[in-house]
Amino acid sequence: MVGSKILVYEAFEGVNEKLPLYIMFNNHNIEAKYGDIVSIRCRISSFENFLTSGGPFRRGRMNFNNWIEKIDLSSYMWPSLSNIAYEIEDKIKRVAETLNIEKFTQVTLIGPTELSEYSCAPGVNSLVKDMLYHRFDFAVLTVLNLKLASRIHEEFHRIVLESAKVAAESEYVDSVRIADDFCSYKGAIYRPEFINIVLERQREIANAVRSRGRYVVLHSDGDIGYFIDKLSFFNGIHPLDIVPKTCLSNALTWIDKIKDLRRRSRLVFLTGIPVELLYNSRIPVVDLKTII
Repeated sequence: MVGSKILVYEAFEGVNEKLPLYIMFNNHNIEAKYGDIVSIRCRISSFENFLTSGGPFRRGRMNFNNWIEKIDLSSYMWPSLSNIAYEIEDKIKRVAETLNIEKFTQVTLIGPTELSEYSCAPGVNSLVKDMLYHRFDFAVLTVLNLKLASRIHEEFHRIVLESAKVAAESEYVDSVRIADDFCSYKGAIYRPEFINIVLERQREIANAVRSRGRYVVLHSDGDIGYFIDKLSFFNGIHPLDIVPKTCLSNALTWIDKIKDLRRRSRLVFLTGIPVELLYNSRIPVVDLKTII
C-alpha cells in the first residue's frame, strides 16, 4: 500500500492514477486524520490584524490624492527577515512534531499581492462587525501611482520570498502554497502593467522554492483562465473561484472550466467538491452525488 507522502509525490509527477485526498480545513490534526496532505499555516504575525484593525497604509476618510501624498513606507516598522525566518521555522516545527504518521506537508503563505491589499484595508466595518471589509484601495493605487504601489508590493514580496525560502529549506516540508489573488470572476483585478509585476514576482518565489527541491502551488481566487499558460513556473494550482458555484448547474459549469484548464496546462490541480454546496442545506444530497 502506497503511503500518503509517496502518493502525493506521484500525483505531482503524473505517474499514479490514484488521487490523494486533501481536506483543506486549517486544522492540521483533522487534515492528517482524514487526508494525505497536511497544511502548515504560516501567516506572519506582524500582518495578521491588517484586515480587522486596518492596514498601515489605509486611506480612512481621505480622498485619494491626499492619501497618496501621505503614504510613507518608512512609517511602518517592517519585520526583520531574521525574525520572519525564526517565526516560520517555529510554526513549521510545532506542527511537524505533532504528526505521528508520514504525511505530505504543505506550508501555506499569504502572497505579496494579497498582503498589499490588506495593508490598505480600512479594518472591520463598525456597522457590520462580523464581516471583514476592505475597498480594494490598493488596486486603485496601482492605477493612480503605479510606482508607489510597486514599492509597497516589493516590500511584501521581499518578506514572502524569504518566508518561502525558509519553508523550502525545512526538512519537514514537501511543498509551499502561496495565496495570491489577482483576479475576480470577470478576470484580472489589475491593469496589465501591474499584472506583469505580480507574475514576475510570483515567478521569483516559485523558482526559489523549486530550486530547493520542493513543490510550489498557487492558490488564487477568481477566473485565472487567461493567465494559465503564464503560470507554468508553479507545479500546481488551487483555482478556487473560476466561476460561482453555489448551485448544481454552476458547479457543473465550474467542473467543465476546470477540465478545459487542465487540458491546456501541465499544472497539477488541487481542487474538489465546492464547499459552498457542502454547507448549503438547500442542496439535495442527490446533487452532491452528481458532483462527486
